Amino acid sequence: MIRGDASDRPWSDRYWDVLAQNGGLERLLSGFLPGRDLEFNIADVLDHEKRAGIVCALTALCVACRSYVGVGDPVDGNIILPPAASWGKTRDGQGRWMDRALRESLFKVRGRSGVHPNHAFASITRAE
Repeated sequence: MIRGDASDRPWSDRYWDVLAQNGGLERLLSGFLPGRDLEFNIADVLDHEKRAGIVCALTALCVACRSYVGVGDPVDGNIILPPAASWGKTRDGQGRWMDRALRESLFKVRGRSGVHPNHAFASITRAE
């Protein structure tokens, strides 16, 4: 159970709360599993480990449906993100905010390849 105010929560729990309230998690699930209904209210899942299990299942669905964005390198592998179509738009409405953030981070990570040699080969992979 989460204790304290929102500022004490891990960032992943804050993201969960927003996506559970605005229907983002259910939209992702229904996009991958059309015509199926959850037997529980996703906003009622409060346990961090249970939330993590649902996120792992969603990640597997993204990969199985070949609808995801991967960030990483060929040696260490990728972190799988939901499809870009599910990301929020920038404030000016000219694209997705995460696209800009990933490109900026990729440039910085590649520039620090002396710290970790595999970072020189970092990439963003789209399967959409």
